[in-house]
Amino acid sequence: MSLPALANDDYCQPINLFEYEQLAKKHLSQMAFDYYSSGAGDEITLRDNRTAFERIKLRPRILVDVSDRYLSTSILGQPLPLVIKGILRGDDAVRAVEYGAKAIVVSNHGGRQLDGAIASLDALTEIVAAVDGRVEVLLDGGIRRGTDILKALAIGAKALMIGRPILWGLAVGGQAGVSHVISLLQNELNVAMALSGCTQLQNVDSSLVTLN
Repeated sequence: MSLPALANDDYCQPINLFEYEQLAKKHLSQMAFDYYSSGAGDEITLRDNRTAFERIKLRPRILVDVSDRYLSTSILGQPLPLVIKGILRGDDAVRAVEYGAKAIVVSNHGGRQLDGAIASLDALTEIVAAVDGRVEVLLDGGIRRGTDILKALAIGAKALMIGRPILWGLAVGGQAGVSHVISLLQNELNVAMALSGCTQLQNVDSSLVTLN
């Protein structure tokens, strides 16, 4: 997918989500960009959401035929499921299930509420273990690369949610920008799966990552 030229002199096709963020600065007021990009307090949690992904290392499988890969999955099969977002503890996850939740979103709300809260990815292992397959677990916070998606899936997330990158895509290219942001992540995930020896999402498990 390609985007129409948005500026004759300084526009170039973004090749990743970080470039979208830089371009978004040119299409938003300073106040709007600062609001969307900032976090609470000293922005410790905001930064930790990214560094948590950087700490996790991949353990790729080799000698696997990955010529055909399938990235499709399905989530939240019921029409109107109760989904609870903002869970960061295993005991809260258990209570959410008891209250009837069909899915949980592990999230610190993009580091915009309680500064110093645990990174979403760092909370994922405990929550996946706590719900023990009874509900689907989604992750929100810090996703910027296809390898981030792969790492979270390996730890036990069923799917991931992205926030700020969608805003950057919208600011840069409207609907086409949003679609391109999603396409970039899909393409990066596809490559990461191939290089890690995974032919489908169901092949992604905890053996693929090291947890520090």
